[in-house]
Amino acid sequence: MKAVVALFMAASATMAGAQSLSVADITSQIDAEMAALDEYSALLNNPDPRRALKAMEIMLGSGDPDLERLALDFGIYSTDAHVKRTAFETWVKTEPNLVFRFMAGKDRADEVARYIGVFNGTMSSDGVATTSYVLGAFDKDRGCYIWKGYSECAISVSDDAIMINFDSVWSELTISDDGKLVGEIQLNRNIAPVPVEVPISR
Repeated sequence: MKAVVALFMAASATMAGAQSLSVADITSQIDAEMAALDEYSALLNNPDPRRALKAMEIMLGSGDPDLERLALDFGIYSTDAHVKRTAFETWVKTEPNLVFRFMAGKDRADEVARYIGVFNGTMSSDGVATTSYVLGAFDKDRGCYIWKGYSECAISVSDDAIMINFDSVWSELTISDDGKLVGEIQLNRNIAPVPVEVPISR
C-alpha cells in the first residue's frame, strides 16, 4: 500500500511540475483571443455592406484556417442571399473537397448502391451513400468549376442558381439554413433523383 501511495505522490509531483500555465495565464490568453475574434467579427458586421462583404472575401482567401472558418460561417449563415452566394463561391475557389451524402434510405439502398460505386462511393447499413470529390479550377470558356483531375464541369454558380454535374446530368442545389448544399441529384438517368446534402465547411 505504501508503494502505491508513493507512486501516486511521485506522479502528482510530476504533473504539478509539468503545469507551466497558471489560471491567470490561461485567462489572459482567452481574453486576448476573444478580443481578436471580436475585432474580426466587427469587420464582418460593418454597417457598410460593401466593406463587410470585402472583409469576408479577404478573410476567406487569407489562408488562415480560423479566419476562413469565421468568415465562411458568417457568409453561409447570413440571411442576405447575395452575401451567402458570395461566401459560397469564394469557398468554391479554394478547391475544397466536397463530401456528398445521398439519403437513399433503406427502401432505395439496393437501387442506389448499384450506381454509387461508379462514383467511388459506399453505402451504409442505414441507406446513406457517401462519396467525395475535390473541386478544381474555374474554366472560363465553359463558365464552370471542373472536377480536379478530370475535364468535366462540376459546379456552375450564378446569381440565379447553384448547379452541379453528375454523370452529365445537371441538378440545382440550394444552401440550407444549417450550412449545407441540399437538393436532389440524378446519379443515373435510369433512376429517380436522390436527396443529397453536402456540408459547406473548412
